[in-house]
Amino acid sequence: TAIEIYNAVYTKDPAIVKKITLQKLLVNLDRTCKATGMSSCFLYNDELSVLVGRQGTSELMDFLTGVYNCNSRWDNETKGAGVDILKNVFVNFLSGTTPGDLASMPTAMIQGGFSGRALFIYSNTPRPPVPIPKKMFSDETGIIRQKLVSDLSIISNMTGEFIFSSDGEKLFEEIYIQNYNNHNKDFRVTPYYGRKGDHLMKLSMVLTASKRNELIIDAESIYKANMFLAGIEETLQDSFSHISYVSGSGGGGVKHSEKFLALLRKGNGAVDHSVALKQLYHYLNKDEFQVLVSTLEESGVI
Repeated sequence: TAIEIYNAVYTKDPAIVKKITLQKLLVNLDRTCKATGMSSCFLYNDELSVLVGRQGTSELMDFLTGVYNCNSRWDNETKGAGVDILKNVFVNFLSGTTPGDLASMPTAMIQGGFSGRALFIYSNTPRPPVPIPKKMFSDETGIIRQKLVSDLSIISNMTGEFIFSSDGEKLFEEIYIQNYNNHNKDFRVTPYYGRKGDHLMKLSMVLTASKRNELIIDAESIYKANMFLAGIEETLQDSFSHISYVSGSGGGGVKHSEKFLALLRKGNGAVDHSVALKQLYHYLNKDEFQVLVSTLEESGVI
C-alpha cells in the first residue's frame, strides 16, 4: 500500500496510522525536531472524523489549520509546564470521509479555515471491483515499487529553497491573478479558492521534485499542477453538498435536497413526482416535499 511505501522510505519516522491527541503529536514532532531540525510527520486514518473529531472542535484540527504555512517556529504557550518549541513544521495527512459525515462538523471546518487548507477529492463512481488484490501484483509491479521507494528516498534528501524559472514565474502570476478575479459565491468552497495559490505552489513543488533533483519550478510543473486542481474543482461542491448554508446547522434540509437532486441526475434531468415522493417519504411528507421543490425552483437550482 501507499503507507507501506512511505514507511519503507521514512524508516525512522513512520506514518502515524492511529488516532492521536494533539499533545502526543507534539511529543512526536518535538522528538523529530531534536533529531533532524524539522518537525515533520504524516498522519493517516481511514476516517477523517476519527482523526480530527466528529464535531470539528478538536485541538488537532486547530493545529493542522495553524501550521499549514509550514511555520519556521511554533510555540505551544498553553502547555502547563514549559513551552514546546517546534521548528520547520510540516504536517501532512491523508484520510477519507463522505459528504454526509462532513456535515457533522461544518462550523469549525468551514468557518475556521480547515477546509481551505485541505484538498477534498470527490468521486461518486467506485473503482472497478478487485475481489483478490494479490492478483494485481506481479514481478513487474514489484520492480516498479522498488524504483518508487528508491526515487522517494532521493526526494526525501532534497534540501534548499525552490525557485521559479522565468517562464514558471510568469505562468504562476497569470494563474494567480485569474484565480483572484474568479469569485465563487458558494461559501462552502470559498476557503479553497482563497488558498488556491498556496495549493498551486505546493503541488508545483511536488511535481518538480518528482521530475528532477534541481529545485527549479518551471512552467510545465505549474501547468500540470493547475490541471490537477481544475480536476478537483469539478466536483468540489459535491464534497460539501450536505453542509447547510445556515451557520451552525446540521444541514438536514440540504441533505434531503441532495437526495432529490440525485434522483433528477439519475433520470437525466427528470423524475416523476410520485417516484420522487416514494423515494423521499421516509424523510419528508408531501407538504414538506412541495416546499423543497418550490425552494429549488425559485432559487434557480431546477
